[in-house]
Amino acid sequence: MLHQKAKHLHALKNINEPKNPNDLIILEDLIALLDFKIEFKEREELHFKEKEEITNKYKQAKEMLEKIPDQQDKEIQKFYKDFSKLLQTPATSQNFEEISHSYDAIISQLKQHKEQTTHLLNKYDNDLSYAITHKRLHKHLMEQNIYNPAGIFTLLSALKSAIDARIFKRQEILNEETTLKTAIKVELRDAFNKNPSLKDLQKEKEFITQTLFNELTQNHHQGNSHA
Repeated sequence: MLHQKAKHLHALKNINEPKNPNDLIILEDLIALLDFKIEFKEREELHFKEKEEITNKYKQAKEMLEKIPDQQDKEIQKFYKDFSKLLQTPATSQNFEEISHSYDAIISQLKQHKEQTTHLLNKYDNDLSYAITHKRLHKHLMEQNIYNPAGIFTLLSALKSAIDARIFKRQEILNEETTLKTAIKVELRDAFNKNPSLKDLQKEKEFITQTLFNELTQNHHQGNSHA
């Protein structure tokens, strides 16, 4: 509507320019006012779209963060910090591109994290305890410049098979700290004996035992051992 009025006034001025100077001034003022209103309206519409875009990206990132099963992951803690900083930064037309790009970066990293977790869950029969233990052990070894994902999988797969068999026979073991820890240590030792190629991981047996124990008991109590 505003555009039509402005177009009409512009045409009126060009085709039939008023001879009275006052009429010309009034017409030019009207045109200027309409042009200003159009510019302001377009700016407001753009601002609304920008705000809506930021809100949608915020909701998407928040939902993805909340759905991550391992909330104690150091990488996830970093995402939360970055996310918190963004929330404390008011979005303006000046910083819109920067904030939008920051949300895109977080969402992209969260998607990648989800893909990695899904990949591990598929490897371990959808068992979250072993997927998290694998990821934590992998990061722990990487800090020592040791890269052995195949060895980790071989070890944890053997451990999972043995522990699952024990749990199947006696579910109560998940509520007995000493019994469960002893079982993990016994099956871990047996796995190392059966796979001499995994001897490089033997020095991490305490780390593996404690991590797997924590995850098995936590996920059992939360009722989501299979996510």
